[in-house]
Amino acid sequence: MKTIFVKPLTIQKKWYLIDAEGKELGKV
Repeated sequence: MKTIFVKPLTIQKKWYLIDAEGKELGKV
């Protein structure tokens, strides 16, 4: 049960990091 609950959180973190990187690249 824990792994199923943690997976969506890690996916959200990954997408958040990708979005932050994209915004930084857009600024530069």
